[in-house]
Amino acid sequence: MEYGQEVLNNYYDKYIASFNKIVAIERRIKTTIKEVPIKGALDKLEFDGKSVNVVDYKVVIRIKVFPKTKGPSEKDPNGGDYWRQAVFYKILVDNYEQKDWKVVSTEFDFIEPDKKKNYRKEKVVINPADITTVTQQITETWERFRTETFILAAAK
Repeated sequence: MEYGQEVLNNYYDKYIASFNKIVAIERRIKTTIKEVPIKGALDKLEFDGKSVNVVDYKVVIRIKVFPKTKGPSEKDPNGGDYWRQAVFYKILVDNYEQKDWKVVSTEFDFIEPDKKKNYRKEKVVINPADITTVTQQITETWERFRTETFILAAAK
């Protein structure tokens, strides 16, 4: 508890002057993409008009963050976990029919400092090819899910 209080107080002191004041927090969004239902819970949306920076808070920075924010490569054809999460958030928000928002970036904000007591944020800017890749991953996963569910139901 003491450590958590210290971390949060230090984080607050570091960023209070730079926090965006036009935000939505803990927003749950449901929509569809190519007839696939998708939903997500976003920590914070920061607005500049209808342009949005999605902020996802992460607690621990001790893990190797950098590879998780990278897109597909020969070594990791699906892209890093955080990269996919960032692109998914863009797809989710951009297709949210109740609002006319457009995601310009996703930022992973680590509230715990690293070993050198530095706070870190990793911003992912998403391009159209990223959206195509993750949309394809979503639709392929949905089709596998539906096929496997059908096979399991037929086997009963």
